[in-house]
Amino acid sequence: MKFIHYHLGSRNRLGILKDNNSILPLSKLDETTEIELPEDMNSLIESLDEDSLRELSEAADKMEGTLSLEGVQVLAPIEYPIRHLFCLGKNYLDHAAETKGLAGGSDDVPKFPIYFF
Repeated sequence: MKFIHYHLGSRNRLGILKDNNSILPLSKLDETTEIELPEDMNSLIESLDEDSLRELSEAADKMEGTLSLEGVQVLAPIEYPIRHLFCLGKNYLDHAAETKGLAGGSDDVPKFPIYFF
């Protein structure tokens, strides 16, 4: 099960990505489960335990996606992270090769890792 954060109409919403091309809005699952589903990803992550995640997954498996992925604006999964994010860039050969096409990019693998926040 893959969660998705998207913008539709005038609101940001949460859903479940189905078949990589359609979205099942969480609001549709709110009607079929006992789980209280929040409207932001941080709250969703905090509220789901193994049992409620399993219940949500089983309910979602029985339903089809109702929105086209092309019909929404996909947003960052977590809009406001609770903690700082620590990232490592250009950390493998294929990734180094990908940066060759960027302005000022090269396919050289750095001697030291590139970290960013």
